[in-house]
Amino acid sequence: MIIIKGGILETEVGRVYWDIDDNNVYHDSIIIYNLKVYDEYRNKGFGKLLLTTAISFIKIQYPDMKITIEVKPDNSIIDKTRLTNFYKSMGLVVL
Repeated sequence: MIIIKGGILETEVGRVYWDIDDNNVYHDSIIIYNLKVYDEYRNKGFGKLLLTTAISFIKIQYPDMKITIEVKPDNSIIDKTRLTNFYKSMGLVVL
């Protein structure tokens, strides 16, 4: 089941949270603050699926805004460089 409410996409495999940039770091932009894939679903393509779905929804809601993302791995196992490259491959501006 997929639930999208406001700036939250929630599924059984993970979630994505986004909002308008409150700090005006990037003018006219949306920041994805959190992409979380639950441990048992990692490295199976679900992160890409969640992010693609969220980006599509954001582009419908905010067609003229840039989409950015913060790189903050939630544990030391996740390679920050790999994560940054993944986000860039999805067309996001990485903060």
